[in-house]
Amino acid sequence: MIARRHLLQSMGALSLLPSASWAAEASPPLYDTHVHLFTPDMQRYPIDLSGGVPEVARVLKGEIIAAPHTPDVVLKAWADNGVAGGVAVQFYSAYKNDNGYLLDSADAHPGKIAACVIFDATDPTAPDKLKAAARTHGVTGLRLTGYPDEKGNYPWLDSDTAQATWAEANRLGLAVVVMYPPGKPTAAAFAHLNTLARRYPHARLILDHFGWPVFTGAPAYGLTDAFEPLKGLPNVYYKFTTTNIDALAKAQVPSDDFLRHAVDTVGADRIMWGSSFGAAAPPYADLVKRIRLAAVKLTPAERRSVLHDTGQAMFGRKV
Repeated sequence: MIARRHLLQSMGALSLLPSASWAAEASPPLYDTHVHLFTPDMQRYPIDLSGGVPEVARVLKGEIIAAPHTPDVVLKAWADNGVAGGVAVQFYSAYKNDNGYLLDSADAHPGKIAACVIFDATDPTAPDKLKAAARTHGVTGLRLTGYPDEKGNYPWLDSDTAQATWAEANRLGLAVVVMYPPGKPTAAAFAHLNTLARRYPHARLILDHFGWPVFTGAPAYGLTDAFEPLKGLPNVYYKFTTTNIDALAKAQVPSDDFLRHAVDTVGADRIMWGSSFGAAAPPYADLVKRIRLAAVKLTPAERRSVLHDTGQAMFGRKV
């Protein structure tokens, strides 16, 4: 949520960024796989703040009105900072599963903005909605999120109804972004994803926020044995975001050391960058600076993959 922006970062966080000069790293292009869009035009695009804490909902509504995050805002930030394009991720906190504003915004800028929608995968109509969104709007991504039930199952992820949504994403060759809630990842949770990745090989499975590792220093840096079920699967990818960089700073783990280790572990062609613009606190130029600093220990080819090529290959709009 936007309200998190004021909690995500302190002035001390930037002091934990790598100290290498970032100016020399400014030339590789970027592709931003994670921005949020929201508008104060609540008559045309009503927000849905049900089901949350009333005070948080009130603050969120006020911030949407005071600081809209429209395509114009995002496109200017991209143009000013060497970003070739990117992905608008449905802003669930405001719009839930109503993707209207997201789709209208992406349709208005098809050469720059790709859309990653959110549907309720337990809704029997979700596969048809996804098919229509891909056909009519050129949608290239689907985001799924939720919690385990009391038995440790994930009905939003792998129930019989959700399987139909996965099957449609597989048929369409879409990116499916899985956002587990923050917390220590477990091999049991990732085993669900192992099964899905194998069952639907044409769906590109992307772990949002790198699967929420608990960051530590060498040698594992938080990529523990819990990640083993996913290693080596050809259609599993990882999104490295500003949220991760904030967490690395809090854990006093240099982001360049982690990213170097992550590339060595899963490959640069499996990692993409997302700014979380619209939720992350700093000005966009600072978000760009932080990812360029995090990438200084990568080779030029690895850097281009992480900062641009992997994300563009996953989400680049086809129509």
